[in-house]
Amino acid sequence: MFGRARRQDPDDAVAAVLQETVFHETAHAVVDALDVRTTGREEDFADRFAALMLLRQGAADERRLRAAGAWNLLAATAENADGDTEDEHSPDRERAVSAFCHLYGSAPGRPQDLVRPDVLPLARARGCAEERAAVRDTWLKTLGPALREG
Repeated sequence: MFGRARRQDPDDAVAAVLQETVFHETAHAVVDALDVRTTGREEDFADRFAALMLLRQGAADERRLRAAGAWNLLAATAENADGDTEDEHSPDRERAVSAFCHLYGSAPGRPQDLVRPDVLPLARARGCAEERAAVRDTWLKTLGPALREG
């Protein structure tokens, strides 16, 4: 998929997707182990955790999250139509916009190349800093008691 899209360093992009997947699945494990009550889809909650984890160390993590935002590529493929009502995940396009919103909201210089109708619509971008802060605070509140006990 990354090769067909002519992405630079397709192996790095695959590694980023795998890392995002590990963080996503870790979030599910945390939810189960700590009996965390989530609002909305647990899958979205896990996506937000993965984005937070991918954005911990600056520019390298920004590149990882951009690569892991492969849902834009998935959404563009015919074999992955977003009309699958049996999938518990949000549609791929929504997942991509959410990932890019976290990236945009976390960056002090706000990467303006993300603000485009096909990547991160301007109306959504305006609230990304607050959205990212709320997600971070929610996860800190969720994990706080467990971290204090350990």
